Amino acid sequence: MAYDTASLVTEIKLLGKDQNIADSLVIGWIQETQDRVMGRHRFPQLESVTITPMIIGDSTSFLPSDLQTVDLLTLSDLEQTTVPEYMAFRDFEERFRALPVQSQGRPNWYTIYARSVRFERPVDKAYNIGLKYLRRPTELTSGVVVPDIPQEYKKLLVHGGLAGLEAYRGNFDVEAIHLRRVEELEEDMLLRYVTRQTTRTSKVRSTAKITKARSPNQGYSL
Repeated sequence: MAYDTASLVTEIKLLGKDQNIADSLVIGWIQETQDRVMGRHRFPQLESVTITPMIIGDSTSFLPSDLQTVDLLTLSDLEQTTVPEYMAFRDFEERFRALPVQSQGRPNWYTIYARSVRFERPVDKAYNIGLKYLRRPTELTSGVVVPDIPQEYKKLLVHGGLAGLEAYRGNFDVEAIHLRRVEELEEDMLLRYVTRQTTRTSKVRSTAKITKARSPNQGYSL
């Protein structure tokens, strides 16, 4: 059976015994449930990677539109990969914008502002920006969109949708029953995907030489 927003809407309407409720309302309840659950914990389903090229003279680059939290930013050429150090925007401005124009070279510092990454100097050759980040939950804009919640936990979204439906009807006692089921499934999903991941040691290796510039720039949000 297909797993997408449309199939969830159909199941919620069937279980809720209401074929006349607007699809947009049901999708909204599904979206709210997904956003709430995925926003409470760091689930691997939201981890993402992008590579963006820079050309000589560039000092800024746009970030992915779905970016939520940066985990790691690297700068690579054919010879090596380095990890520039992140600096808060105000500190970055005070330190670098008051200085004369920086000569081209390999950047050592960067900041993030207005959905773009800004380096302290223009680059002297072609580089690739490697970005590992946590993205925002998928927007369920149509029936064919697949939710971020894994298919084996689709009942979590079904109960979330039914909770919204019962609240819409004013049946708050029944809503509470569905919300408790959402919490139980969320806890099980947390144990399966998050706890298992955090207890596992993983090492990322590269064939290129990796140089870390001072301290790592991990775990800050926009």
